[in-house]
Amino acid sequence: MKDEYKNYISKLIKNYRLEHGYTLRQLAIKIGVDHSFLSKIERGIYLGHDDTIRCILNDLDIDCIFDEHILKEFDILFDSLFHDIVYVCDDKIKSDWEKIETSKDNILHSVYHYKYYVYYMWYLQKYRLDVDKDLIDRLLQNEDCLDIYTKQILYDNIGVYFVRIGEYDLAETHYLKAISLGNITLKFAMANEHIVRICCYRSMYLKAYNYSLQAIKVYEECNINNRLSNCNLILGNVCMYVKEYQEAIRVFKKGVELNDRNSLNCLNNLFLCYLETYDVDNIDELLKSIEAMYLSLLDDEFFSSIIRYAYLVNDRALFDKWYRHYIANIHEHSLYTELIEFYRSLLYRVDLKSLNYKIDKMLKEIDTYTYEDEYVYLLEIKAKIHLLNKQYHQAADILGRLYSLRNKSAKILLDEKD
Repeated sequence: MKDEYKNYISKLIKNYRLEHGYTLRQLAIKIGVDHSFLSKIERGIYLGHDDTIRCILNDLDIDCIFDEHILKEFDILFDSLFHDIVYVCDDKIKSDWEKIETSKDNILHSVYHYKYYVYYMWYLQKYRLDVDKDLIDRLLQNEDCLDIYTKQILYDNIGVYFVRIGEYDLAETHYLKAISLGNITLKFAMANEHIVRICCYRSMYLKAYNYSLQAIKVYEECNINNRLSNCNLILGNVCMYVKEYQEAIRVFKKGVELNDRNSLNCLNNLFLCYLETYDVDNIDELLKSIEAMYLSLLDDEFFSSIIRYAYLVNDRALFDKWYRHYIANIHEHSLYTELIEFYRSLLYRVDLKSLNYKIDKMLKEIDTYTYEDEYVYLLEIKAKIHLLNKQYHQAADILGRLYSLRNKSAKILLDEKD
């Protein structure tokens, strides 16, 4: 029997004894075994034969499934879900989870009890649902009932939880615990991906660069292009943070060539790199290529980048053309939809007072960790409104914040004021 199974059954029996107020000797007498044997069971040292354990559990009226054939079925269910998580098969994840939920009652009465809740926590976070801190504490208290692969998933997902609530030290601690287990599953590489964001947030760019390279190495060895392009995206972002734009351009081009779901994000950031380096020729060339090949694939975030560029260079013809493309191709409302409409209102100076009110409201509500760039864009718009209203002191305060965020648009707006 696997160690994690032994630990789970040992806990069941020990918890039963403590809940019912028995001493070791009293419970041993009740079930007809030697107290030293019961002590070994509770410590997970020795469980004896399956039939012996089954009899003990039956005597204590503890419902626990550990039949190998049934557990094999559970293995298949969890392996399928894990595969779809790693390979980002979003269309299959929900159906896999539904199959697990169908067997939930049996799973919760088996040695997979805690494994189910680890994946349940992952599922909640995947779809941005609230996770109960008590669940995390309970899983950590019983982590010895988990196999090493599930532990790596647990630590990685606890890291995600702490990032969401802004506890970055605790997030880093758990990501490092996931990494310390070694490259036993692709969650090792994914934990490297996740910790990069924390390093970037703390301006620890060398560490971020090295963690990115570790993840890329694993994905290249496993030939997983969708995660590989995501890592190229992350690595390119790290290079952008330290203003190594030529290296970022090289990395993003590599990501675009992989031609998968993250390639479009690499293309978007390639455009932003050209914007940061004022490479107008490459921007024009790239926009022509995007218009010819990728127009139907662009999302609202990408449109907002292009429209923001047209706004910053005050090119109304370019702005109007891409605004028409955006109207024709985007049908869902989002934060980027708001940004695009805000830029349009600014360019044509439509109801600036109402626009200023909306910006203030969004600045209070926006998650600056998740939407750092968008937060900057909102500050740009607010600074521009103050400049148009000749409120130079208020504009100067915001320009100072933009400078502190190392954003070049502060210089563009300041030059405009001068």
